Parts: sequence; C-alpha cells; structure tokens
Amino acid sequence: MRWYGWLIGVILLVAVFVRLYRLGEVPLGLYWDEVAILADARAVAETGRDMHNRPWFQVMYPSYGDYKLPVYIWLASLSVKLAGANEWALRLPSALAGLGTVLVAGYLAHYLLGEFSQPKSKPPINIILRVVAMAVVALTPWSVMFSRTGFEGHVAQLLVALSVLSMVLSTKWPKVWWLAPILGGLATYGYFSVRFVWPVLLLATAIFVVIPADGWRWRELDWWKAWLLRVGGAGIVFGVCLIPMIRSPLYADSNRFRLGTTSVLNSSSYVVQSNVYRELAGNQLWDRILFHRHWLLVREVLSNYADHLDLNYLFMTGDPNLRHGTGQHGLLSLTLLPFLFWGVSWWWQRRPGVLALLITWWLIALLPASIPEDTPHALRSLNALVPVCLLVAGGITAAIGWFVEVTGSKVRYVAELSTGLAVMVVVVSSWPWWYHYLHVYPQDSFEAWQGNYKQVAETIYQLRQPGEPVAILSFDYRFYLWLLAFGPYPASQYQTWPTAAYLFHDFDGIKLDARDPVVRPTVVAGTAEAVRRLLDEQPLVVSSKQDIPGPTAQSSYIVVEVAPR
Repeated sequence: MRWYGWLIGVILLVAVFVRLYRLGEVPLGLYWDEVAILADARAVAETGRDMHNRPWFQVMYPSYGDYKLPVYIWLASLSVKLAGANEWALRLPSALAGLGTVLVAGYLAHYLLGEFSQPKSKPPINIILRVVAMAVVALTPWSVMFSRTGFEGHVAQLLVALSVLSMVLSTKWPKVWWLAPILGGLATYGYFSVRFVWPVLLLATAIFVVIPADGWRWRELDWWKAWLLRVGGAGIVFGVCLIPMIRSPLYADSNRFRLGTTSVLNSSSYVVQSNVYRELAGNQLWDRILFHRHWLLVREVLSNYADHLDLNYLFMTGDPNLRHGTGQHGLLSLTLLPFLFWGVSWWWQRRPGVLALLITWWLIALLPASIPEDTPHALRSLNALVPVCLLVAGGITAAIGWFVEVTGSKVRYVAELSTGLAVMVVVVSSWPWWYHYLHVYPQDSFEAWQGNYKQVAETIYQLRQPGEPVAILSFDYRFYLWLLAFGPYPASQYQTWPTAAYLFHDFDGIKLDARDPVVRPTVVAGTAEAVRRLLDEQPLVVSSKQDIPGPTAQSSYIVVEVAPR
C-alpha cells in the first residue's frame, strides 16, 4: 500500500500549492463581501466586538446591511489575529476548507463502497477510489476557485460533507451519527441555503445508505423505534440548533433582505402570463388548470435547474460571473466529461443506493441556486461539489478497473501504474485552467474584484493631512469598508461612529457620496471622470494628484488634494 500512500501525499501537496500560492494576490482585490468580513474580523480580533460594537458571539452580523452569518467571520478573526488584517489572512479559512474537502471526499469515497471496503483483491478498490476522489477535488477548478476566495458558502459545504460522512461512518460506529445534526446545524450558520439542503440529505443518507447497512426489517417494532430515534432525533437536534438563528432580532430583516432579491418566487409575470394563456385558450376549466401560475413557476424553476445541469456550463464555460469562474473554463475540466457518465453507471452497478444519495445530494444542492433568476450560479450550488466529484471519481475508477482487466496477470502493478496515470491525467487536464487563472484571469476579472479599491483607500490616507476633510465622490456606497479594513483607525474608534441602516456615511471628516462644492482644503477621490468634471466646474487648485488606473475608464480613479483659489 506504500505506493498509494505516496500518491495521497503528492495529491495533498499539490492541493496545498494550488490553494496557497499567491493566495493574497490572485484574485487581485477583495470584493465588497470579502472586505466587509475583513472589517468585522479585524474588529473582533482587536476588541471582541464587530464593526457596529456588537458582541462577537452573535448568530447574525449586520455587516453593511446584508446580515452575514457568523462562522466565516469567526474563523477569519482567528487568522487575522495571527497574520494581521490582509487578503491572505481573510482567505486562509477558505483555503483550509478546500484542503478539508479533499480529505473528506476521500473518506466518503472510501466508506460509501460499504461491503467493498475490504475486498480480497489487492489493492482494495476503495483505496483506488479514495485516491482518485481526492485528486479530482484537489484540482477541479470549482474547488480551487472557491478555495482562494473568502466565500462563506465554501466553508459551509465542507461542514455539510462532514455531516454526511458522519452519517455514513455511523454504520460502523453508531454514536458518530449524532455528530451529523450538530455539523449540519453549524453549517446553517455558515450559509443560509443549508437549512433547506440538510434535512433532505438527512433523509436521503438514512434511506439509501444507513438503513440498508443495518437491514430493512419492516415488521419489527424495535427496528421502527431505532429508525425513529435516529432520524427523528437528528431532525430534532438540527431544529434545536436553528433556534438561536430564528430568535435573533435580525432574523426577520435578513429574510426580507434575501427574499427581496429578484427570484421566481416574487415575480409577478406568472400571473399576467397565466391570464394571457387562459384567454387565448378560451378560459375553460382545463385552461385554468393547465395554465395556472404555479405550473408556470415550476416550469421556470425546472428551466433554472437545466441551466445548472448544462454540460456546456459544467465542462466548458462555467459561471459567467467572473467572481465565480474564469468565463473560459467549466466547473470541472473538460477531460473529465466522459467519466461523469461512466461514474453514474459504475455506482449503479456497485452501490445503487449510493448513486441515489449522490444524485439526490446534487439535485437538492441546486434548489437554492435555481430559485433566483440569475442562473447558473456556481456559488449558490456549491453544496453539489462533493457529490459531482464522487460521480466523476467513480468513472475514473471504472476506467482503471477496465484497464486492469484487459491487461496481463500482474494485477497489482498494473493497478498501481494505472492509478498513477489517472492522477496525472487529472493534473494535466487542470493545467490550462491554472495557467489562465494566474496569467489572464487577474486582469480579466479586475473590475469584478474591485481591483484598485484598496489602492484608492491607501492613497487617500497618504495624501490626507491630519484632520483634513475628505470628499468621496459617489461611485460605490460600500467603499467605506475599504477605508475601515485598511485604514489607520483602531477598531475601537470606528465602533463608535454613527451609522444609518448599518452603513457608514460621514465619519472622521470623511464624507461619502459628497455632492457639495469644496469650500476649503480637502482631499477629493472618485472616478477619473467625476474628479475631472469637478475640477473643470469649480475654481480649485490642485496641490497633489494621484492617478490610479484601471483596465477601463469606469475602473480608473483619481485622488487629489485641492484648495480654493
């Protein structure tokens, strides 16, 4: 087994490299959600309270009015405490979550084979599957992309996968079962959609994996008692975990904020479309049933599902949002496409119950991503990462088995060689994405990541004299987050500043969304177009000026120190 130990070691080293290499530099900047987490994490690390002077142990952080869940902020505050308030420290928890996902996927692959975990053949097939699953997760663009950014959902999907692993391990160690609802509950404090995903995963794992391992004994009363204790008890523990969230004073506001976004649930077009179709068809009883607005809504949800299952999206283009993908590569490498279908067949032959679990896991993970109108969405569907990779890993394992079968008698050496070659195929197939990510993507995604907002904030503080007022010409109402996260103020200072709807507008002489004429010496910052227009319209003398270019006119900024004539 030494050969497979070496392969696992190499895979882990590669996984560490692609997640930590230039972690604070690529992507180029922090987008607003990341920098908001950094501002809160910095405040918690320094004072034990968030930017709004609320205690760190809270189940919902107001942030900039979007009501963030606490898990990622807690983790980021630890890394900020150790490494300072910077991009690397902010993204470190996500990178570690990516490494954890590699390990969890390997263990899941190992134990989901059940009775195949101790076969007579050497090497055991579960070891091959484990190595391949780790390699797929370690290098798939979907995992690496989100391992290098501070997305809350990436940590949450690891907790969901750990929860499923706990349920699977309970077939050998029954007490481990009760870790599952605790991990699932913790995951709900990492990402909102988990509260809809995890209950279905609980039932699916119990029905397709855990119960078959114990045996179906429908006529035995004790069996039913044990089943209800396991599933019902886990559901109750999970529900208890949600009580602090539901009782939070910010819970209602957070729901209004999230449900207020454009989605298939709050669109009024279905009513209009339904009425039009009914009138055109004659408005009979059957027409009122067939063209009911609920059927139109279901059709739209299914259409959004289809967007996430589109092979072009999965293997060719990925998410068009440049914070979620390069726009030129799929969530998985194109080379792995045939192994997805082969994996479905392989799991069906080996463990049809496991296949049912993986498919259910994939589909329920897509539900939160299919309700909003902007589909496909690689972040909201991130809980599908592990099941999709396990399906692909099954296909690669099937290919290795086929290769071993059609070759000579030295099965052991052929299996070792073909597993090593399979890992190399995964590595090589990820190389085009990795090269593009390092050399093209940073500039291509410059505006998506607010690539020079940090430089604008630092330039303001460089040009500003002590006590000098600053006017920020309106370009992004969240820009103050960069001023807090990278500014010279201790957290204890900005925790005392007033806010409106959790937004900072005017603090320490800095005025955001400034529109009044400049009447005394001040620093002015804004887009290059806005600052030039101000200088043309008002009789101002520029004493110092700093151009901060971007790839487009809209992403270029100017910071000047001016005085009236």
